[in-house]
Amino acid sequence: KFSNYPPLVKELIEKGKITVVGGIIDLDFEKVLALKPDVVILSLSRQAYRLAELGLTVIALKSDSIADVFDDIILLGRITGKIAGALEVITNMKNKINYAYLSVESYIKKGNVTRVDVFFTFWLEPIWTSGSNTFIDDVIRLAGGKNIFSDISGYKVVSPEAIVAKAPTIIIGATHGASEAQSMYNSIVNMEGWNTIPAVINGRVYVLAKIANDVALRPGPRVADAVLLLAIIFYPEAFGLTAKDIPTIITDPEDLFNRIHTTAQIILEIAR
Repeated sequence: KFSNYPPLVKELIEKGKITVVGGIIDLDFEKVLALKPDVVILSLSRQAYRLAELGLTVIALKSDSIADVFDDIILLGRITGKIAGALEVITNMKNKINYAYLSVESYIKKGNVTRVDVFFTFWLEPIWTSGSNTFIDDVIRLAGGKNIFSDISGYKVVSPEAIVAKAPTIIIGATHGASEAQSMYNSIVNMEGWNTIPAVINGRVYVLAKIANDVALRPGPRVADAVLLLAIIFYPEAFGLTAKDIPTIITDPEDLFNRIHTTAQIILEIAR
């Protein structure tokens, strides 16, 4: 029920050509069985095991890294008989990731720029973050940042005091709608004791909402967009922008992509 990309999905749902079977928590097993699918594809979860127990053929996808995402795309290409299309998707993703990575690394090396320390969160009560062995950690690293919680593995709850002690220079939050994003932003900058954190002091707190939230949190082809988006946020000067050009709340990555230099050339190259 949360699937909204590509935009064609919503149109097909409205036309009744796609049946909604719930979400990851409230999956309707009876409805899935009634559809008699040849194969069920979902994230590795308790629901995957339950569907297999019900006699269905299940493909459970792992997404602990960007490499896992590439593997998943190849697997789906093989299953659907679209291996050439899968390879094209991966090539396009790698082109965009390479552009972001090389732009940042060149900027850091030439300008002797200090690499940013990043705190990434998607929930504040309690505070959740992404450690190592997550695709989000990969995204941060490829975008030129240092994840301040790369010393922990997976998705974990951390204390406000631990974040203060690690003194991130950039804080990235991710949530759903614009109103939730504003609330998250206000909570971060007004958090008790966080006024000593460099990211808060220097106005380097950003919240990703709507499309930008989906891009950052969903392990699919748009992880390449996530790398480019965070690279622009971390080092705007590497792309012909300044920190003042980056809004505190970002809802659509394309708004920033369309502003960076040579974007048209990149898009054309990727399209080829």
